[in-house]
Amino acid sequence: YSLSTQWFPFSQLSLTAAINTGFKAPSFNDLYFPFVDYGPIFGTYQGNENLTPEKSLNRRFEVQYIKGQSSYKASYQLSHIEDLIQYQDIGGNENIPVNVNQALLRNTLVSWDYDWSDGFSSQASYEWSHAVNLKSHNKLQRQSPRVAKLNLNYIKNQYSTGSNIRYLSESYDDASNNNVLAAYTLIDAYGDLTINENVSVGVRVNNVTNKEYQTAKGYPAQERTYLVNGTFTF
Repeated sequence: YSLSTQWFPFSQLSLTAAINTGFKAPSFNDLYFPFVDYGPIFGTYQGNENLTPEKSLNRRFEVQYIKGQSSYKASYQLSHIEDLIQYQDIGGNENIPVNVNQALLRNTLVSWDYDWSDGFSSQASYEWSHAVNLKSHNKLQRQSPRVAKLNLNYIKNQYSTGSNIRYLSESYDDASNNNVLAAYTLIDAYGDLTINENVSVGVRVNNVTNKEYQTAKGYPAQERTYLVNGTFTF
């Protein structure tokens, strides 16, 4: 179920409260992924036929204030999850998906959007998260407790360009909180040109600084990449 309500004390300010339940069934791979041995460094992986679905109760409160070209938002979400599905090393470098009996997620987000003059806009946000296994009191795997984002966009006639900057703080790669994944900052940039009403071209560069980082231990993320696209409509 899902239930929400919104109140406007005055036209520029809104207060939102919401509550909902969630359900997530294990995937086919979660259940039946065949046994694979990746050697002494990466260990073995296989599915787990004994998994049960995730169930969650989520509550959220949000305040938004809009004045002129600015929009300010602050939100808080509290989630209780039963039988959270996560891959874990159960010993001997053997990795399988398991159910985390009870997990708690707290999330606080503040953001500021501003439309500057002459086609320039920005969106900035900062997020605090606390994700913990209530049985072991360890932090959940691969959950950065702090995330900052800055988006810059410029649109002028047939041109548009922008940049996305993201910072993710360090997190843990394992359930026992022994292996640390380092913090990292990524910068992406893009540009688009509309030649006429039928033709447009664009270019995007991901990981502009060619940052070396990992979202999972032993699996280096993608290096700097260039993407070029064109669109023709008729």
